[in-house]
Parts: sequence; structure tokens; C-alpha cells
Amino acid sequence: MHLLNSEKYETLAMNDIDLHTLYDKGSIDDADWAFARTIQRLGPCDDAWSGLAAALVSRAASEGHVCLDLAEAHRQALAEITMEAGRAPMPELDDWVERVRACPAVGAAGDFCPLILQGRRLYLHRYWCFEQELAQSIAARCAQPLLRAEEDPELDAVLAGLFADPGSDQCAAARMAATRRFSVISGGPGTGKTFTVGKIILLLQALYPQRPLKILLAAPTGKAAARLQAAVEAMLDQHAATQAPATPGAQTLHRLLGYMPSAAKFRFDTKHPLMADAVIVDEASMIDLVLMRQLVQAVPAKARLILVGDKDQLASVEAGAVLGDICHGINRTARTDAESARLTPASSYNAAEPTLARHIVVLERSYRFDAQGGIGALGRAINAGDSQKVQSLLGDPHESSIVFRPLAHWASWAKILEDEIIAAVGPLFDCRDPSAAFDQLSRFKILCAVRKGPYGIEAMNQRIEQIMRRTGRIAPASHGLAGWYAGRPVMITRNDYFHGLFNGDVGIAMNSGPNQDMRVIFPAAEGGFKSLQPQQLPEHQTVYAMTIHKSQGSEFEQVMIVLPDEDVPLLTRELIYTAVTRARRSIVIWAPPELLARAVERPIRRASGLREMLWGGLGT
Repeated sequence: MHLLNSEKYETLAMNDIDLHTLYDKGSIDDADWAFARTIQRLGPCDDAWSGLAAALVSRAASEGHVCLDLAEAHRQALAEITMEAGRAPMPELDDWVERVRACPAVGAAGDFCPLILQGRRLYLHRYWCFEQELAQSIAARCAQPLLRAEEDPELDAVLAGLFADPGSDQCAAARMAATRRFSVISGGPGTGKTFTVGKIILLLQALYPQRPLKILLAAPTGKAAARLQAAVEAMLDQHAATQAPATPGAQTLHRLLGYMPSAAKFRFDTKHPLMADAVIVDEASMIDLVLMRQLVQAVPAKARLILVGDKDQLASVEAGAVLGDICHGINRTARTDAESARLTPASSYNAAEPTLARHIVVLERSYRFDAQGGIGALGRAINAGDSQKVQSLLGDPHESSIVFRPLAHWASWAKILEDEIIAAVGPLFDCRDPSAAFDQLSRFKILCAVRKGPYGIEAMNQRIEQIMRRTGRIAPASHGLAGWYAGRPVMITRNDYFHGLFNGDVGIAMNSGPNQDMRVIFPAAEGGFKSLQPQQLPEHQTVYAMTIHKSQGSEFEQVMIVLPDEDVPLLTRELIYTAVTRARRSIVIWAPPELLARAVERPIRRASGLREMLWGGLGT
């Protein structure tokens, strides 16, 4: 996060910082400037440096930070500002903190003020409250006695019947989920997270045969919820009808928690908890602070809350990196000892001194990728921030599943690129059956880091349509539907509850019926397909290419990753890792070599106090 730059700062007033000038020069935007001015009026507070802190905390929130780390902001400002002789320097950090504290609109912990200063972290009041409540709720769940003894012979017997390897991480995760009120199961692609969820459902029903437990499944998006339900159904269907319980219906978190758009609040909370014995939430890395706090409070105190996701994936779009903060201490120990990331053995569990580490299992073994090379090795190198290893893997001619092409040579590869796109996308236009079309669509996807520019999804989708038209695969528009053609894949970008379409759902335009009318086909939640007229769709976009953010939770046989030709802040280790691990079989990466290395070495840093509150002495 760049605070100021020297060129803009050089035009400021001689003796103090000037918010108007910062605004005029574009260092802060309309919302930041308006918020800072509001804070100064509410104070009242005419200290310009306090106003700057208010503007920066507003901008930090818009960038996904829960708070503004004044120490980090001060360090960046000093690094970026080149002062000329005679100009007043930025206050020392301690002086800046005290000037912020002196503003009447800034309060301490527990005060009812627009801004809360805790140590050197400056919060919007709302985020401070939510972070405190979430940390307290998680700690309270971890402090509760075990729901079932870990050495219970019945538990051991059921686990032995469900898992061929009782020493596996998946078995440890199931044991944890059965005995605790709060559990986190983290793992990369192919480590068996959904497999473990299915086993947990079977385990809980077997342990409580006297009454079927009410188990709720959810995910942040409709697409993720549908995938979770389908995967769990497939796993449970492998068991005899007498063993397998009815599959719980997965839903979005907003629907689970009863979000009421007209009132901008949720139906379920601490006073009105969900009716559930267990709540299992997939793709937990996508959950932001506000939604996670609502979820934890809505789950009954006696119920199990089980979060499933990949701690190394991209953080939520909104404020916070909650799953990463929850797994922070596990991250630290896993660097030197993978075994420390597993469940603490039952014999060492002390109910009087519960710790968060006893409520987290990291699934280490990938059943999809080769442990020594290919996509699996590339993902681990990216996770470790080892750009040299990444370059070595990408440059190894024996690693046929991963290919690197310097972006500077894009034009020289134009013919090969076009041939690859024709081979990967062309068969989609030959499909007359929806099942075959969706199977084909899942085989190849272009993932871009950005939307705009020559290497963003908008340009890539246009480029592919041009190729398909030039090769005769896209027929002229019919029935007056400009922009529509058979074979066009589209992604929904706004929820439509009436038609049961959700942000991230993907459909394919096909000609159907005796009149060959244009319809858009979507997989139906209950199985099979549903079709809608193009005019019935909510906001949507063509999706031969999608952003890496939108690809979270998806998997494709082949992936082409396209990075921009200029560095942007969103190019981080987590973004590259997420893109690479969407592929099951092969990857082609287009990127400037130095930019890719920089992204691998740059982890997401989101200011938050949650990890410190949860892990205490394990550090921040």
C-alpha cells in the first residue's frame, strides 16, 4: 500500500500536511477525503496528521485491511517521502500515535467513537467490534470441554471402519471434528478435504444413531456450495443405503444465515441461533471478517462448527484474511516440522489449557499431484516464496506438465497460441448435449490476474471470440439476440434468487427445442440441467477467461495463466498459488520472468489484530 509519493508530497504546505492537496493529487480518493473531513468535524479535530490517519484507515478498509497499522504506515511514508530542506518532516511514530489519540473522535478499546486506537492499530469502530467478538467467540469455543472423549472406544471403532489408515491426517481431522466445538481443516488441492467432510458426516451419524443429527453445509458462493453438495453426495453414494445418511443440502452462507437485503442484516445471530448440531463450511479462505463473525455467533454453543479450506489461497475480497489468521501459528510451526501441523495426540490434550493448535489439522498429502515434481512441486515452491525454485521448475524441460513463456514473446507465439486455443475451446462448439458441453468447458480455462488491459479477461475473451468467428465456429446472431451464439459460456456476476442463479454460476448458450431457440443451460442444484432465455439472466459476462479471484474453488484439466506486463499490488504469492493449483494436469504460464519472481516473493499482508489475539505468545 503506497501512502504518498515524493512528487505529490513536494507540493504540500511548508509546515504541515494538507489533505486538500493530497486529494487533488490523487493520493487519497473521494471516500477517504470525505471520511477524514468528517472525523475532523466530529472531533472537532484540526490536526492534519490525525486527518491523514483517518483518510488512510478508510483507504486501508477498502483494500481489505481490518485496521491501519500506524507503525507500518509511518515506515512506508518515511521511505516514500523525500523531504526538501526547510520542509517540516513527518512526526515521529510515537508523536503521530499521540496526536491521533488526542483526537476526540478517536477512542480506546470499549469506547463508542468512530475510530478506535488499540496500541498502534487504528480501527473503524465496526471492524474493531467484529474482530473482538470473533476472537472471543473462537476462544470460548476452544475453551469448552470436549464433546466426546478422544479415547472413546466407540469413536476408535467407527474411525477404523471409515479410514483404511487410522494414522492419516484425514482420520485425525475427523476425530477432531467429532470431539470439538470448533475445528479447522486446511489443505491444498487433492488432499481430500471434501472426502474428509463426507467421512465426518458418516462418523457423526454413526456416533449418534438414536437421532439423526442436523448437519448444515454451506460455502461463501453458490458455485462453491453446489460443488460441495455434489462432491459430498458422490462420496456418500459409495456407502450402502443403510449406512449413508440423507445428504444435507449445501447453501450459500448468506442464505444459511438468513441475510435480509432490505434491512441489511442477518436473521440468525447469538440471540437467534441456527437449528443445527453441526455446521460445515467449505472454501473458508473466502470468508471475510464480517461474515465469519456472523457465522460463529449464529452457530449454537453446543454445536460443532467445522471450517474447511486452503489457508494458503487468496484471502477474502472484503476486509480480513480470517482463515490465514486462524491458522497463523500452524503456519509458523509447519515451516520446520510438518508433523507439528497435525492434530495434537489425545494423550497430550489438557482440557484446562485449550489452545487453537489443537483445533486445526492441515492435510499434508496430495493424492492428485506428484510429490516430487510438476504442479505439486510448483505449488509448494510458490507457497515457500522460493522464486529461484519456481524458475528452476518452470525452466526444466523434463517437467512437461508446466510450461513457462515470457510475456515479451507473446507476439512471436501468436500462431501457437491460436492453435492451442482452437484445440482447447473449439470442441465446445461441437457439443449438442449439455453434459458433454460442461465436461468440455471444465477441461480448459484461461486465468488472468486483471480485468482490464491487453492481458486482462476482457481482452482475452474478445480475442478468443475473434478466433472462433474467424474459424467459423461462432455462427451469426439469431433471433435478434445480439452478442449471443451457441457455445457461448457465461458467468453470473450478481445473485438472482428468483431463478436460482448465483454469483459465479456458469452456463452455456445452446440451441434447443424444435425451433432451435437460444437457451442458456445451467447445472441444476437437484441434478440435471435448467434452461433460461438470455433475457432472463441477471448481470453476466463471457467466460472463456476468468480472473484468478473468480476461479477459487474451481478445477480444470488444463490452465493457461496470463499475468499483466506491469506490476500491480494484487500480484501476490497467494494469487499465483491459487492460479497454479486450479490445474489438474497441465499449466502454461505467460508472464514477465522478473514480475513472476516478484509476485512469488510478495505475500499478502493484511493488517489485523486477530492473529495476535488468537495466538498470543506465538507472535504476530
